[in-house]
Amino acid sequence: MASKACILILLLVAALLHTGHASGDAGPCQLEDIRVSSVLTGRRVLNVPEYSVTVENTCSCAQAGVVMYCNLGEVKAVISDTTKLRLLSRKQGHCLINSGWPIFNGKPITFTYAAKTQLDFTLDNASPECLV
Repeated sequence: MASKACILILLLVAALLHTGHASGDAGPCQLEDIRVSSVLTGRRVLNVPEYSVTVENTCSCAQAGVVMYCNLGEVKAVISDTTKLRLLSRKQGHCLINSGWPIFNGKPITFTYAAKTQLDFTLDNASPECLV
């Protein structure tokens, strides 16, 4: 009976260490683990500047369902690849990144768009997908 309790405790401790909870973390990933950077490419599309955006996940766990606020509803923009950036709600200004598929650490998502003014990307939601 004592050996079953020891095994259960060891499994619990291992699970907590794996997810980061044993060290007092709130969880394995935070919203701040997703970083967004944007630069002008120097090209023009339909006579407006083109921007390149990189969305990077710095957490060790993949993060899926990445939704950001972007002012696509307020700004007319030409999106080069709607699988990487798609407007979800014009009224709320939410965009889905990478079609909701996971973004892995070390494998950033990059896309381009063209607009008269630079879009403001602010992270709204992401779901960590840590394997146990």
